[in-house]
Amino acid sequence: MADRQNRDPTQGLRWRVEAGLARLLIGTLSRMPERAAMAAGAVGGRLVFRLSRRYPERARRNVRIVYPDWRDEQVDRLLRASFAELGRVAVEWARHARLTPEQLLARVEFAGLEHLEKALQRGRGAIVVTAHYGHWELIPSAARFRLPEVEVTPTGRTLGNPFVHAMVASRRNLGGGVVLERDTAEIIRALRRNAAVGILVDLRRSRKRGGILVPFLGRRAWTTHGPATIARRTGAAVIPAFTRRIQGLRHRIEFLPELEQPRGGDLHADTAAATAALNDALGGFILAEPSFWLWVHRRWRGSPDVPPDVYGDEDGGG
Repeated sequence: MADRQNRDPTQGLRWRVEAGLARLLIGTLSRMPERAAMAAGAVGGRLVFRLSRRYPERARRNVRIVYPDWRDEQVDRLLRASFAELGRVAVEWARHARLTPEQLLARVEFAGLEHLEKALQRGRGAIVVTAHYGHWELIPSAARFRLPEVEVTPTGRTLGNPFVHAMVASRRNLGGGVVLERDTAEIIRALRRNAAVGILVDLRRSRKRGGILVPFLGRRAWTTHGPATIARRTGAAVIPAFTRRIQGLRHRIEFLPELEQPRGGDLHADTAAATAALNDALGGFILAEPSFWLWVHRRWRGSPDVPPDVYGDEDGGG
């Protein structure tokens, strides 16, 4: 952090201003009546869809990849609902630090928790894979409160602004625990403590960064092979999980059965098959309720199954 500030003397000030504005927004949303705050979040999400250019257009391109026969009205109807839900989730995330464990758990319905508990009985940990779907940030804290004897540890990248990063991490750490960097050695150490390690796996991961090309929602996409590789090395279970809103403030968190890890002798083929099975699990719950998925990432960038300019002139990955 000091090195970056030395290169740009104004950077530290900008970081503090950004963090201050974020705290002000979170504080405002936290003090508002809950129903009004949730309504404001939905309106804010719809405004982003209406007024922003880059993210809605990228999302439209993704929807057309998955649903090539949809009319424009169908695409926009789905995305209006998706952006509104993202706004509601952002408000809930901002307010969750005010809830007691009992209050938070009263808003959550669990399903399939026995799959995670059974996997942890082996003592080799569990890799809980999920997507940017529903209120994904709710899963670690709710699981910690529901299973206080289990170490629940999500992974996440370091944000550019260290003050904002600390604020985000404090919410991800609700109920105890820490957020791990996306570092294989750290993840393996946590699994050896029989932890449940959460990993978001629905972002593009290039070949240079450890990606493998396997189907996702009907088209091949560069996908991290980290869960499959780590599971093979450690014997940890791979458990898909997702959350979606039931009604109002209530959410359902569902853990699916452990994914089989192929052991056919060909390491690359086994890794590809395990990663494809993971994508199939994620794709299943996305297709069931597509409005809960965050459609804005360049998920199929570099895929041979879509036009090379599918995202226009945008640079970068993710």
